[in-house]
Amino acid sequence: MKKAILLILSVLFISSNIISAKEILLKVPVRVFDSGNYVKNLKIGDFDLEINGVKRNIRKVIATPKMINLSEKPNTFILNFNITEYGEGLSNGIKYFINKTLGENDSLILWTPIKFYSIRTNQKKEKIILNIKQLLKKDSLTFKSFRKGDKGKLISILNKFTGSGLEGNSRDSGASSTNIMFFLNNFSREWKDFKKKYLLPDLRKYYGLISMIDAGYPGNKYFINFQQREIIPSLKLYRQAKKIISSHLSSIAGSSQSSTSASISNSLQMIDNSMLIKDSFSTEILSAPFLKSNISYNVIFLNSFRQTGKYSDDLSPDYEGILRDLSYKTGGISINTNNLADGLNEVKEKQDYYYDIIFKFNGKNEEKKINIKTKDKKYSLFYLKKFHREEIENLIKLSQEKKIEISGFSIEKNRIKFSITGFLSNASEKKQGIVGIEIYLFDKNNKVVFSKTGTFKATKDSIGISLNLPSANKGAFKLSIKAKDILSNKNSEFEKYIELK
Repeated sequence: MKKAILLILSVLFISSNIISAKEILLKVPVRVFDSGNYVKNLKIGDFDLEINGVKRNIRKVIATPKMINLSEKPNTFILNFNITEYGEGLSNGIKYFINKTLGENDSLILWTPIKFYSIRTNQKKEKIILNIKQLLKKDSLTFKSFRKGDKGKLISILNKFTGSGLEGNSRDSGASSTNIMFFLNNFSREWKDFKKKYLLPDLRKYYGLISMIDAGYPGNKYFINFQQREIIPSLKLYRQAKKIISSHLSSIAGSSQSSTSASISNSLQMIDNSMLIKDSFSTEILSAPFLKSNISYNVIFLNSFRQTGKYSDDLSPDYEGILRDLSYKTGGISINTNNLADGLNEVKEKQDYYYDIIFKFNGKNEEKKINIKTKDKKYSLFYLKKFHREEIENLIKLSQEKKIEISGFSIEKNRIKFSITGFLSNASEKKQGIVGIEIYLFDKNNKVVFSKTGTFKATKDSIGISLNLPSANKGAFKLSIKAKDILSNKNSEFEKYIELK
């Protein structure tokens, strides 16, 4: 089922890997490490590329440093909160992020424990902070209520068993064995249901969100997961139950109940194995959309602000390791702190470094297994390992469609002119097309000093744009023009350094 989800959803964002309209060139972002440190300044001759075991020519290798503070373009942030409570620490973290990290031209997606929200960033920061707080408080409370009910079922089963007096009771061992098997079956069933609802990553949501972001959100992309460590309910009580069961197994060792003892041991081992999150889903499937869309995954582990005692929750033995590994492979960072302002500052200052390996698509409709190596065999490389057949079919379809383009750019004094072509028409509404345009002017510090947006309904095959840039801006600037075909959901971008006098 998880593989099917991967195949269905991944086709939605393969278009981000197409980097040329005249011929189909694919790019694969690759991070290269040596003993945990980035390997920099590699050239095209340092890499070898194989597709389905056949060596292929690499057209170009582009080395790119990546850091929030260095970004020349607006960034896209996804804030993911896996929490069951809202406290002052979270409030302070949100304030820090909005005031110190988020730019007014950035995009922001809020992923609460319940749903996604697109947050407007071109409003007063106090309003953004209040909006996020209200949504997060409401959804975390709702999530906690749902989770509390299902957690209560597990605790009830554990309490009933651990309080049943199996150790030293007067019942015979056969009755105890029956009671143990009844407990293990009930607990296993409830635990699997709880795990599916609250612990395992919802791959459909991950792939759906990332495909949406990849198609329509600008700039570098950063995923920040606020992960509350206490996620598995009452392992303390479960460990107490295991002690009771172990004592019982010792008491019947070598008796006629050897087959019963084996059944109990096997059932107990199956539950122990299910406590390991990595045995329930493929980390490769989870990491695939992040690697393909080059989204830096960051995770901040925070401890509960309230939970104590025997009914408090624990972290899965391997869950933290999985998330740390995901952040490492995607150029992010993993942090342990309840001071979220400090944690977010580390995320902001984290330096990433990757290479875009660019090659030409050969036109064959087949699965593409990618193997990238460096001349130095000791390096560790992390990248997307496979394009599925469904993705390739979608790629061929995309290559045959019209593509929106920005062309004919010119500048005279402070007046710029350009044209937009290649957008889809909508004959049923007697309109040629609908195009959204964004124009940004960046100063030498990469600060946006001018922006202009608009949506145009075209009645011809081309849209001509003429615009006077503010005369107050003088000197060297970087101009960024973005055009989006609303009907096809395709984008085009043009950048140029200009001199304004």
